[in-house]
Amino acid sequence: MLPSQRKISASQATEIDLAEKSGIRLNAAFELMGNDADNEEQITNIFGLMLTDYGQFGDVVTFDTTYKLNSAHRPFASFVGFNHHRETVIFGAALMYDETADSFIWLFRRFLEAMSSKALKTIFTD
Repeated sequence: MLPSQRKISASQATEIDLAEKSGIRLNAAFELMGNDADNEEQITNIFGLMLTDYGQFGDVVTFDTTYKLNSAHRPFASFVGFNHHRETVIFGAALMYDETADSFIWLFRRFLEAMSSKALKTIFTD
């Protein structure tokens, strides 16, 4: 490994210790941590894409919830729009605890905060 790649954080050291105590070999523990880093990068890229898409196409948004489609029977909420090619664009999604007014208020405030406070102009919902 290059010297710059030989440094690990305290939390990574703890993960390696736990992996070793669980019988996971050192190289497998490093590979696992590398996969975690890749997954975090993919999530960051997806979120960045959502922000970019919302900035360009977020004037009109469809908001919908589906219920009891997951094993926890929690409402799944999605913020969806269309781009200039009429392709579906996902701006955000959430697995909600319930469908109370307080939950929706919290969700819409977090969505607005995540989208740099850019308010949408039109929202379609059922």
